[in-house]
Amino acid sequence: MTKVKAQNPDFLLMVAVSTTDAILLTRQAKEMGVAPRAFVGFGGGFGVADIATELGPLSENVFSSAAWSGNPNDPATKAFYKKFFDKYGFYPKEHEVEGYAVIYIIADAFKAPSSRGNWRVIAMPFVRRC
Repeated sequence: MTKVKAQNPDFLLMVAVSTTDAILLTRQAKEMGVAPRAFVGFGGGFGVADIATELGPLSENVFSSAAWSGNPNDPATKAFYKKFFDKYGFYPKEHEVEGYAVIYIIADAFKAPSSRGNWRVIAMPFVRRC
């Protein structure tokens, strides 16, 4: 996390499967003074209310992705499903859609100027090894 802080990222992307890992990762970053514009959590650990309860004020500026189902009646959703199915032979579920979306988010971050100069985006995978 010291290396992450030294990079002064605009956004910190974090991945944690368990809620405990998400809480520990976020708490460590915040207590060390890592201060991006936003913390963005991916994985089940960030998708539950417990994280806000456990972190209290440290949960400010922490965002989470959530499972996506899409509106099956929306023309854009139908078009996306068809295009995905035609290319890969199966319909996307939450992880395929999240992966698709995050590529566009990262690409946009690298293209857009920032008031701090160039955008610095750091992906911080966190995997708990048993």
